[in-house]
Amino acid sequence: MTAFATLAEDERRAYITQAGAELGILPVLVEKDFWVCWMLARIFELPDIGPHVVFKGGTSLSKVFKAIRRFSEDIDLQISCSVLGLEEASFWEEGISGSESQRRIAGLKKKATEFIQSAFTPALERGVVAALGPPAGRGTWLEYENDESANSDVVWFTYPSALREESGYVRKAVMLEPGTLVDQRPIGTHTIEPMLAEIAVDSFEDFRTEVVALQFERTFWEKATILHVEHHRKSGANVGDRRSRHYSDFAALWRHDLRPAAAADLGMLDAVVRHKKLFFKSAWASYDTAMPPTLKLVPRDDRLGDLAADYDLMEDFFFEKPPSFDEVIRTLREAENEINGA
Repeated sequence: MTAFATLAEDERRAYITQAGAELGILPVLVEKDFWVCWMLARIFELPDIGPHVVFKGGTSLSKVFKAIRRFSEDIDLQISCSVLGLEEASFWEEGISGSESQRRIAGLKKKATEFIQSAFTPALERGVVAALGPPAGRGTWLEYENDESANSDVVWFTYPSALREESGYVRKAVMLEPGTLVDQRPIGTHTIEPMLAEIAVDSFEDFRTEVVALQFERTFWEKATILHVEHHRKSGANVGDRRSRHYSDFAALWRHDLRPAAAADLGMLDAVVRHKKLFFKSAWASYDTAMPPTLKLVPRDDRLGDLAADYDLMEDFFFEKPPSFDEVIRTLREAENEINGA
């Protein structure tokens, strides 16, 4: 993909504009999709880091499994705790107190932040500079920040956009969310490519790259439990924007060919719930009820208005006319009833 990345700006703009016209997708999304894929290639080729990384989340559902037909712009990554010198088994040790368990998790998060700042980001910066040269007008391509609202580490890659117009809803930067958790399985190796490959695959030999991603069945239940937790979130709590994507994503997963096997794997649901109880401890999330016959996928009535408005704002992110919000809710109700055996 670096062959395309290093073309003159006007040449890149011509390809991006043509792809947008032929695919019926906003050029700003075509461009950002390319840089998402390009960045994944850079991450997985890092010799001391790439073998220890797992790609997960909504973007993996779009790029790896073609399960959702919307643009997903962030890169959610998990780095093996072994690279931090920690043993995964220590977090599941029987007989340790709740306070000791939380102390170990806090230690893991501290080590992860240190690794992301001192090893991951500098190594990735060197890889980007080796491919693109130094950035014009600023010191680095990458910028680390701590997202205090989500208590997470974020690395921004501000890519060299070839498009002159600005988009209020699409930032011309790729957000990497590297973190370190345990039990990120099952995983598999997959090939991804940018949307540009659909119109220019014969022009560039390096459009495809291999990634290691969390498998469909795990992400299926990760998404389901997000909806369950959101159902139990206290009224009036600030949930941020773009939350509607989780509902539309799960509705799309429910229609996917891999869904029957995933939905039947209640052992995977149990593993996800066990993991979230440990790493995302919450008094109100009601993890104990995140199992048939009490799993909740449909949002509460008092949330429907805000979610519908947020869903409308996401319209340009879909590659084709999306189902209406009412259709999404009907699909979620069908899924909830079937999983719960109603």
